[in-house]
Amino acid sequence: MSTEAIVMLTVFAGLIWGGLALCLAHLRRHPDDSRPED
Repeated sequence: MSTEAIVMLTVFAGLIWGGLALCLAHLRRHPDDSRPED
């Protein structure tokens, strides 16, 4: 692979994993309690 391809792979993998980490952090701070109440 070329250097440009490796750089793009690293950047976009970081964006995806960073987004996942931000989602998990947000859900830990604000749990999604969408269970129906009985």
